Parts: sequence; C-alpha cells; structure tokens
Amino acid sequence: YLPTYIQECFISFLLYQQVGALVRVGLVAPIDVVVLPDNTGLDPSQTSFFQVLNIPTKINKGTVEIITRVELIKKGDKVGSSEAALLSKLSIRPFSYGLIVLSMTIVQYLALRFLISLTTTLLRSSSLESQW
Repeated sequence: YLPTYIQECFISFLLYQQVGALVRVGLVAPIDVVVLPDNTGLDPSQTSFFQVLNIPTKINKGTVEIITRVELIKKGDKVGSSEAALLSKLSIRPFSYGLIVLSMTIVQYLALRFLISLTTTLLRSSSLESQW
C-alpha cells in the first residue's frame, strides 16, 4: 500500500473532481435541498408551476420572484417530478457525483498517475488544435 500522505493527496484530487448533477425523478436525496428567495428569471406564466409546489412568489419587473426560503426536498426522500422540473428550470444542481478512493496499491498509483498524465496531454493537445 501507498504511504498515507500520497493516498490523501489523491483522495483530495479525486474529491475535487466531483461534478454537479441535475436531479432525476425517483432519486433518493443524499442531502436537504433548499431554494432560497431570489428572482428566478422565469416569465409570469410560470407562477402556476410554483403554486403546485406551494412556493410563495410575486411578479417583479416581469419575472417570477420566490419570496421565502423553501425546503424543497429532505434528505432520504424520493425526488418527485415537480421538484425535479423546478430545479431543472432554475438550473440548480444540488447533488454531486464523483469517486471515493477506499484503498490504493503502488501499481494502482502508477496506473492512475499515467492516466492523469495521459489525460492532461490529450486535453492540452486538443486545446491547441482547437486554436488553429
């Protein structure tokens, strides 16, 4: 096995690579999802959508504004279609996905290092090609 400090470096690197993801219907929420009061940028015809979810809104300068903080999904609850549609309309990505390293051997370390090096090289070469 690798020394602990090397494992910690890779774990922090991989955790940094987490990606925000849109909510899908039927997914069990790993965290609470809260929608903060703010202007949504949606047109006034969308107010009925908010009324279905019991979210208080007002029309401000031709757009829908959420008035109060709303706890939309609680941790452990299944995501419904209305909640998923709302978060999608608001471009909110509350969940993130990534890798979790449980253990790593020296061979895996070398393979991972090669993969990172190769990926970096490919990304650099593709960005150089796109500039031409």
